[in-house]
Amino acid sequence: MSKVEIDMLEVHVANSCNLFCNGCGHFSNYKLPGVFPAEELRNWSMAWTERILPKEMCLLGGEPLINPECVEILKDHSKLWPSTSIMFFTNGLLLHKWINTDLFRTLVDNDITLVVSNHTTLNSDHYDEKMKDVMAFVKKMHKKFDFKYEISFTAYTKKEAENGTTYIDENLPLDKGSITDVKNAWLDSKEKKGTFSTWMPFKKKPFNTGDPQASWWYTCGRRDMQCWQLYKQEIYPCSILAYLPDLDRKVGLGKEWDFYLQYQPLQPYCSDEDLQKFLIPGPCAQCEMCPKSDYEPQIKEGNPLIYEPFYNDIRQA
Repeated sequence: MSKVEIDMLEVHVANSCNLFCNGCGHFSNYKLPGVFPAEELRNWSMAWTERILPKEMCLLGGEPLINPECVEILKDHSKLWPSTSIMFFTNGLLLHKWINTDLFRTLVDNDITLVVSNHTTLNSDHYDEKMKDVMAFVKKMHKKFDFKYEISFTAYTKKEAENGTTYIDENLPLDKGSITDVKNAWLDSKEKKGTFSTWMPFKKKPFNTGDPQASWWYTCGRRDMQCWQLYKQEIYPCSILAYLPDLDRKVGLGKEWDFYLQYQPLQPYCSDEDLQKFLIPGPCAQCEMCPKSDYEPQIKEGNPLIYEPFYNDIRQA
């Protein structure tokens, strides 16, 4: 059988992170353990290189620059997936520590794009100042090495406008009272306070919509966001399902999450038929934990540099 093509495959270089962004879709704000050796990550990919063909691969976390074997990992994945466009995601705060390594030359030699994620929020002025230094450093290194780079706004970014301060998610305008098509839709439901939202630091519960198709379409389908996760040699359809078991082991999610924790990912020894069927974008039964309709978004707050023990609220839920 020829390889099954997919749009995107994400791989965690590290679960750990040096930021604590309220709303992290990979639960890195809960201090999940895990920095994966290059050999282990190589084995994850080798289990699938002859069976799937991602158009794009995202090496990310957590914060991948915490992993001391980053350069080797980048080189490995460039060899293992030679026709795949590789993107290396980082918050950028540790980039300066790699100035005397082969990191930037490796990006150039392997045609890998550096993506710097900006997690600016409403009240994160100290973080914003640090990000100015990060961007100045990236531009300096780009001038020297000429690697490809992008800036990804993953939170509401402050931007001055003629009528005062407005907030945007990527390039989408957002006023404090508006309803908008924000890409990361894990906000708190106005009608169902206290429901699960990775954007809010209080009691977290699944939406339990009873309509997996509608939930999938609202959260992923309409945005073409089927972000397949390769984690410990298994493939998951999204980051929430992939890293939910790690979160459960860390904090104890409670019985309301039992059904979602029972999700079975795709195994590397699966049949060709199961492989093709699994990798068709679409809902699974567990998608009903996500919202299925628009609701009023709230301005994202919290300083990504400061850790708050959000998991205490989950235990009390």
